[in-house]
Amino acid sequence: MSVAEPEKRTPSKHAIWSWTPLLIPLALAAFGVVRYGSVRAAFAAMNGRAILVDAETKSFGVATEDETATVTFIVSNLSAKPIRLLGSYTSCSCTVPDALPVRIEPKRSHRLRVNIHMPAPSRAAQGRRFRQEIQVFTNVPSQSRLTLFVEGDVQDKPAEDAAG
Repeated sequence: MSVAEPEKRTPSKHAIWSWTPLLIPLALAAFGVVRYGSVRAAFAAMNGRAILVDAETKSFGVATEDETATVTFIVSNLSAKPIRLLGSYTSCSCTVPDALPVRIEPKRSHRLRVNIHMPAPSRAAQGRRFRQEIQVFTNVPSQSRLTLFVEGDVQDKPAEDAAG
């Protein structure tokens, strides 16, 4: 009686190739994170964008009239050349970005702070939704204007504060 040796299994060429559809996107994502800092930034760069903003809309939450709130947008330069944020336009004089112009070096980011002085809400309704547009002008021809928004809720001052 002879004992049969177990069959030796060698990985087939096809088994290795079956992982390829998974490995290629993972390798590209890893490259994007290393090169640009995030997958989102890598996709923006692959689409030809030189500027990436962390969010188009920022919320300050709830604020009281005559209070000043601040939100911060992170503006990243994905290109190999310095870019400039030249100036801005806001839909309300109560919304004021930091001093511009600002130069952002290649592969660097800038924290663009926006101060919002809360206007008095309508006396007909307690509190109201606040949403203002900010346009930031750049020297990048393909992204000459960045449109950002700040939003939140404005409430009346408490009665004791309003009297004093």
